[in-house]
Amino acid sequence: MKELVVSKNVFVTDDFSQAMKVGDLLYLSGITARNEKGEILEKDFEAQTVRIFKNIESILKEAGAVLDDVIKFTVYLKDINNLGKFRELRNQFFSAPRPPSTAVEVTGLVSGAIVEVEVIVDCGKR
Repeated sequence: MKELVVSKNVFVTDDFSQAMKVGDLLYLSGITARNEKGEILEKDFEAQTVRIFKNIESILKEAGAVLDDVIKFTVYLKDINNLGKFRELRNQFFSAPRPPSTAVEVTGLVSGAIVEVEVIVDCGKR
């Protein structure tokens, strides 16, 4: 059975779901630094990345999960040279062992985003 998971603190659109829970697994769409109005106020990489992790936390809270329940990361970067900084910031939010991850450099992202993160979460631990 599929269950839609939505946080009102994160941008919501009819075009796609923020997150979908299937069994114990929660799949998040690519999350950017958009606020609840759909605006990206942060312009630099570090600020956008921190906002993304806070957006992810907000969605996970709605599903009864926490960041340490994340089991897979995919990060999309406009500049692959930011990967080292991304790892530093990620390590502030996630304890070891950190989930497997994939980094992909892209030519563009929506609405002024310079980084986007997609995660899969195991909600069965709770």
